[in-house]
Amino acid sequence: MVSIRTEEVRALHSGDTNLNQDEVTETLSDREVSYGAYRDNSAIAQSIKQELHDSAMWEDMPPYIRETMDMIASKLSRLANGDPYHRDSWVDIMGYTQLVLDEFDRINSIDLEDAATRPTDS
Repeated sequence: MVSIRTEEVRALHSGDTNLNQDEVTETLSDREVSYGAYRDNSAIAQSIKQELHDSAMWEDMPPYIRETMDMIASKLSRLANGDPYHRDSWVDIMGYTQLVLDEFDRINSIDLEDAATRPTDS
């Protein structure tokens, strides 16, 4: 797991995003331990995403569902190619899923509000 030092966080928040090469190399090395080789991970992710994009319902889905499925595909490829016990990836999948469920709830609440204001046929 990558640890971000307080001064790095301050630098990022202040707009100073000039990372030195050692920091980049360390981050990439840490990522490879957790997620496997980037080239392999990319191939797996693209394969999963292509299957999703070729599915019968893909074009009918709203962007937030398609994006969530793409993000989950990326997380699944990291788990398949790297450490399947990397908790953060599983939490991310739950988070993306929750965003879709929250959107469903938001849409349903709007539909219910609309239904409550519509005149009834009595």
